[in-house]
Amino acid sequence: MGDDKARLYGLIYTGHVLAREVNDSVKLYYGRARDLALAAKDYRALTAIDNALAIYTSEMEMNYLGGLSYFMEALKYAELSPDKQAYPVVLNNIAMAHYLRNDPNGLKYSLQVVDIGTANGDPLLLYSGSFVTAYMYYYLQGDPATALRYIETALAVGGNYIEYAEAYSLYANILAGLGRKSEAERYYKRAVAHVGSEKSNTLAYLNYGSYLMANGSVGRATSVLEKGLEFVNKRNNAFYRYQLYEKLSEAYELAGRPQRALDYYKKYHAEFDSIFNIGRERAINELRVQYESEKQEKELRGKELDLLRERQKLNITIFTVAVLVGLLAALFIAYRRKNQRYRQIVRQQHELIQKEKTIKELYSQSEGGRKYTVSSLSDEKGQALFSEFEKLMRTEKIYRRSDITVDKIADRLETNRTYLSRAINENSGMSFSQYINSCRIDEARHILSETDNDIQIKALAYELGFATPETFSATFKRSIGMLPTKFRKEMRRMYNDAQETN
Repeated sequence: MGDDKARLYGLIYTGHVLAREVNDSVKLYYGRARDLALAAKDYRALTAIDNALAIYTSEMEMNYLGGLSYFMEALKYAELSPDKQAYPVVLNNIAMAHYLRNDPNGLKYSLQVVDIGTANGDPLLLYSGSFVTAYMYYYLQGDPATALRYIETALAVGGNYIEYAEAYSLYANILAGLGRKSEAERYYKRAVAHVGSEKSNTLAYLNYGSYLMANGSVGRATSVLEKGLEFVNKRNNAFYRYQLYEKLSEAYELAGRPQRALDYYKKYHAEFDSIFNIGRERAINELRVQYESEKQEKELRGKELDLLRERQKLNITIFTVAVLVGLLAALFIAYRRKNQRYRQIVRQQHELIQKEKTIKELYSQSEGGRKYTVSSLSDEKGQALFSEFEKLMRTEKIYRRSDITVDKIADRLETNRTYLSRAINENSGMSFSQYINSCRIDEARHILSETDNDIQIKALAYELGFATPETFSATFKRSIGMLPTKFRKEMRRMYNDAQETN
């Protein structure tokens, strides 16, 4: 029995050593170790094996879906393992795997990691979970206010647990998204200052370069991105290198250096395919062989083709003209249909606004009422809380505040954030942030429908509590179906047409 256990952990250790680089023997050793662990029902070992296989498959083979599959197996064994630290460690790795794939499904795992890290006083779990949660909320949920809260929690951990280049870079992105550009610039520089002292440095270059390019500093952006590429090439981190190639291609294009931009664009595509489309290598090789065969045949028929080229040029010209005419016709039809659709949306919104005004007048004459009645009557407290919440939105228009959070509203209503969030969801079918944005968009519709109100879109965005005009425009388009500038234009056109008809 003792010999089997020694052999089992010897195989695991050998697998760990080999897994430091790509090696065909890694999975062989881990596979033999798994057979022994299954026979012995050693769940601690099974957790370690599948967790290690997941990391190797993700980082060395660049197969993140395969890695997630191993992580899920490891999580199953971790629940049965006597080592209670195994479960949160695997859970954290799953959250990180989703983060690397930009997969929003990782949010539920990172939130669990935060809860476990807080409950156990584990700074590493608290930092890692908070960092991934901040990333998910900012990039994948479009909620910079919540993301800010979590990244500040991550930075508050302090000590050796923080990858400062990575954390400061994300913090800077969130600050920039909230319109706090001077602070963002400061933290981008802090992130770059930590490069070389930690393992997660590439994002500092990537995010800072992207920020500079977005703000018109193309020369500085190119310099930062080139430094990042030099850094990542020394460490052969292919996952981030392809993103640097992409940004460098964009930067050189903006700088008016098309050949340099094209070179990096080719590198970007080559790297991207090697990471995310490894299965296509065989098809690409087949296409290459086919291309070479066709090329030889074309050389043999070269003289015949020379005689046909002039006729082909003429045919191509005729075909091109026909295609252009058809394309222009299709674009014109699409344009007309799009305008018709916009006008239909505006008419519907105009009718809806009139109905809302009528309902509002009737509502003001009554003693109460409720906008939504989704929850059951048995939850009278939840309905009462939601009614108070609605009243606060309606009378004080507190949704206009850019720093509004569910915690602040909960304090105002003398309740807790969990109960308030549930009351909002059950009575409106929306989350807190969705409800706040719906109130903002409702008021925006009314303001933009007023023909005598010439408030600028940028000013309106800030007045309604949005962090940036871009966020306002994107939210408005998702809700209404067109940008706010187009909505105002079509609404005024409708009023002018009505006046001319009258």
